[in-house]
Amino acid sequence: MTAHLQRYGSELALLADVVQDIKKYNTNFHNKFVDSGLRSAASFDLVSRSLEQITTQLSSITRFRDELQLKTDNVMALVSHR
Repeated sequence: MTAHLQRYGSELALLADVVQDIKKYNTNFHNKFVDSGLRSAASFDLVSRSLEQITTQLSSITRFRDELQLKTDNVMALVSHR
């Protein structure tokens, strides 16, 4: 269980990094997308809010994983002392 939680932690961190990269890409290239007709000028706020929601949800999941990791570590400590 501990190994799974550690792996989930690293995968969540990688996913958070990907979302941050997408946010930067959205910010840096929005005007180019609008100029080329690929998106409307008003879409920046929608995309930005959606990415912020994803970031918030990832933070919640990460906190939950951290709590599970702490509880699992405590149980393992109790079991190993017996």
